[in-house]
Amino acid sequence: MNQEERLEKALNASMEAFRATFRAVYLDSSTPASAQSAERSHPGKLAQACERYTPKSWKRDVLEIVRELIADDERKFFRFSDFNRYEKRLKTLHPDHESIMSGVAVTLQALMKDDVLRKVARGVYQLA
Repeated sequence: MNQEERLEKALNASMEAFRATFRAVYLDSSTPASAQSAERSHPGKLAQACERYTPKSWKRDVLEIVRELIADDERKFFRFSDFNRYEKRLKTLHPDHESIMSGVAVTLQALMKDDVLRKVARGVYQLA
């Protein structure tokens, strides 16, 4: 096998891995993983993370929404855009916040820094 064939084979393998990840994240929203199975694979990670933050705090409310997203949709991943449905609720809970979605983005980054979440792709997250 010459160098060109090896490069083509490696490129094809990389593309197939990318396609599989893309399908899992963007197209297959029926990935069988509820909040319970997420907590089984990460024992109490969500519960511990919730306890870490003050009740009624912005970060805790965002984390509670993450819990709902994972439980309601029964999937491992959630998208940043999923928070659009919760914008009104967050605005009601925190009327002082001017820009809800930018606050959510900053909070998701903080939750990644705290090892609660990890970023899978642009705008796509899962439990760490």
